Amino acid sequence: QRQSAPPSVLAPAGVPVAKLISALAVILRMHCARADAVASGKPASGRSSPFCAPSVPDMGVGDFLMLIRKKLQCSRECFILALVYIDRVVEDSAEIVNNVTVHRLLLTSILIASKVLDDKGEDNAAYARVGGLTTQELNQLEALFLKCLKWRLFVKPQDHEWYRELACRVAESL
Repeated sequence: QRQSAPPSVLAPAGVPVAKLISALAVILRMHCARADAVASGKPASGRSSPFCAPSVPDMGVGDFLMLIRKKLQCSRECFILALVYIDRVVEDSAEIVNNVTVHRLLLTSILIASKVLDDKGEDNAAYARVGGLTTQELNQLEALFLKCLKWRLFVKPQDHEWYRELACRVAESL
């Protein structure tokens, strides 16, 4: 049985959940803006990622994160770990974080982070409902995400601390 990491080790201490989520939304919007800037002026590659939504979702990243937090009750620590995982996927694969991939990447990374950290997490069907996907679609995204991660789910404490500090600094600036 999985055990939750002690909150004192992982939780962004003193940062309210709403501020933490707003900070993560800012960081992810920066990823999207960077991808847009790199893509501007370049012809489309024709490559479509399985993480691409059919169109840019109407719900913003911050609202989507709040919905995940409210409906799925994953721990605060999952949000930090999910950010680490997204960065690893982007670094080690051809995936990019942009306005059409960010929601599915987030949903999938938080699902995986919850399985790593939380004792009593929701199942894939609950995550799929929140994300507007079928369970089969989310299962396929999870398998692909894990493959892109090369199954590297362990995060060194100093790496986790770097992301936690980043989120806390951004939260303090809001």
